[in-house]
Amino acid sequence: MSEIGFPAAFAAGLLSFLSPCVLPLVPAYLSMASGYAVADIASGSARLGTLRRSLAFSAGFTLVFAALGIACSGVAALLGGLSRTLTIASGIVVIVLGLNLALDFIKPLSRTAKPSSAGRPKGFLGSLALGMAFGAGWTPCVGPILASILLAAAQGGMARAALLLAAYSAGLALPFVAAGLFLDRLRPAMDWLKRRGDAIRRASGALLAILGTLMI
Repeated sequence: MSEIGFPAAFAAGLLSFLSPCVLPLVPAYLSMASGYAVADIASGSARLGTLRRSLAFSAGFTLVFAALGIACSGVAALLGGLSRTLTIASGIVVIVLGLNLALDFIKPLSRTAKPSSAGRPKGFLGSLALGMAFGAGWTPCVGPILASILLAAAQGGMARAALLLAAYSAGLALPFVAAGLFLDRLRPAMDWLKRRGDAIRRASGALLAILGTLMI
């Protein structure tokens, strides 16, 4: 677990994008972050503005996740590193989170940060702040996948933790930005993935349960 690499963290971000609290609401998130109507984004008439704002939005949640990684690494450093007991406990937590991702028996972890049409951000900084807010709001829902990356980050230095979470955020941000640029073309694929959301969720949960078992 401590040797998890940046490609694995990036892949975990892609899985988070496919989660039920992100993928189905991507058009609404893009509209909220950019200030443009979904129809304008889909038509491509607001492509440049959507790109700028979606990058700012992505930078916002990247800052939140990187800060979480640094915090976890700092706590682990204060404890003198993760002991064998803490590593086993962490594995159990990951197993429980993975099973919950597949079976949804802990309802608060499925809470979704839903966008609102009120108070749309103004300018780059507004989109950045909104991304930070949604990063915090997404954390319970993407928590099972995010937790595995945070636990890996806790076993490295702060710089590596920040980079690991940045890789995770890149995996989440890349399809989000792509959707902002090519929403009309990507919608069929997104609809196809949404129809298979339960299968994707169960498969992701099973993978996390296996990962937790390997940690133990």
